[in-house]
Order: sequence, then C-alpha cells, then structure tokens
Amino acid sequence: MKTILCPTDFSITASNAVMYAANLAQLIPADLVLMHALHVPMVDAYAPATTLAAMMEESETSARKRLDNLCEEISNAFNIKVRSYLAFGLASDLVSKAEASEGADLVVLGTHGATNAIDVLLGTTASQIMTKTHHPTLVVPKDAQFEGLDKVGYATDFTSDSDGMIEEFGALMRPFNAEISVVHVAVENESSDQMANILKHFENMSDPQMIKGENIPEELNAFIWENNLKLLAMKRHRYNWFDKLFHRSVTKQMVYHSEVPVLIFN
Repeated sequence: MKTILCPTDFSITASNAVMYAANLAQLIPADLVLMHALHVPMVDAYAPATTLAAMMEESETSARKRLDNLCEEISNAFNIKVRSYLAFGLASDLVSKAEASEGADLVVLGTHGATNAIDVLLGTTASQIMTKTHHPTLVVPKDAQFEGLDKVGYATDFTSDSDGMIEEFGALMRPFNAEISVVHVAVENESSDQMANILKHFENMSDPQMIKGENIPEELNAFIWENNLKLLAMKRHRYNWFDKLFHRSVTKQMVYHSEVPVLIFN
C-alpha cells in the first residue's frame, strides 16, 4: 500500500478519521492525501456571472489555505508525506476521481453513524462514498481512536467473492502483525455439514468461528466486543434495483452501528 485517501469536511468526525488515517500511514508507511469537496455557492438567479465566479474563488482560496495548513500539521506531527486534493462537487462523486488521480490504495473516512430514520433511509455520506469507491474503504466511527491493529476480524457469508477477499485482507494487515479472526453468523437453515465443508477454506489463515443468530449486525458487534477486535472487515455485495427491495445491507448496518472501524471491500 502506497497511498491513503482521506476525505475531510473539517468536522470533528472527519478530523478523527484524518488522525486515524495518519496513524495508518505512519506505520505502513504510506503517503496521505487529504481531500476536500467544495460546494458551489448559492446565488440569486439574476445575479451576474461574475458574482458567482468571485464567490467560488473566495471559497476555494479559503478552503485551500485551511486544507494546506492541515496537511502541514499532520505531516509534521507524524513525519509522513501529506498532500491535498481540492475540487468543487459532491464528496461521493469526487472520491473516485481522487482515487484515480492520486493513486490511492485505501480510502479512510469518518462517520457519525445513522442518527435518525432519514439517515437510514437515504444513507449517510459515508455509505454513499462507500458505494462509489474502487478500493477498500475504512469507515471510522466518530469516537474510535487508533489503538493498533493487533486483533482484527473478517466477517464472511461464505459467498465466493467474500471468500476471495480474505487473502487481500491478510496482505493489508501484514504490516500490523495482526491476529485475524474469521467469523460467520449462521442463520437457522444452514446445516452443520454445509458449514464444516465451507470452513475448510479458512483453515490456513485463522480458526474460523461460526455464530448462530438472526440479527447479523448485533451478533457481529458482540463478537467484536468479546474478542477485543480493533477492526472488522467485510465484503460489500452489489445488488440490482430489484434485489435491493428485499435485502438490507449488512455492511451499511455495521457502518451505522459499529463502535470500531469497518473495512469494506467493494
């Protein structure tokens, strides 16, 4: 891993994610790119074009100064290379562009979780970004502090694409000498013979554990707490519009409710 991309809106939640990303970059080591999305100012429909241009220039100048100061502060504090990426647009749209232009291998972003029913229905900014990134995305809860990655978990549903990510996850965790726990939350209709056969896939990496339960996020959070995990990784499945009517995304639910960072593979 050579470059970490971290979007920020300068909020407390985003600043916490920046600190987490800086800790990762220092240990790997990797470069850190801090991205800020600028919003086009609202002006009266009859205002001259020069008014909008002046407001956009002022907004960009102010944000660039703030972002560059933050880059310098983080660079000095962690002794890492930090650069900025600034553009007008929605953060969820700009991340994929920044990934490509900056050569990012990992995206780190903060989330305050889902605070009300509207957040759950429409999705937080973090979950919107998560659906558009091309590389693994680490979502950091607002109160999560970096405490190393000595113990981490990988949650699998035993689909082929989910199983395939375990090796990539192992490679990402190698710089941290992490102990990886593989876990599966089994619903009642999964037979023990079926599970025993599938669990063989993971014998070389970890001692896989299977939990019985219907509420997958609740069971995973309990597993995180009981095993003192510092991070949980998951594979995000892409459903078409029809499938989405009948599936609740477990990855989104974990992003909303987990107290530890969640690493999402797309």
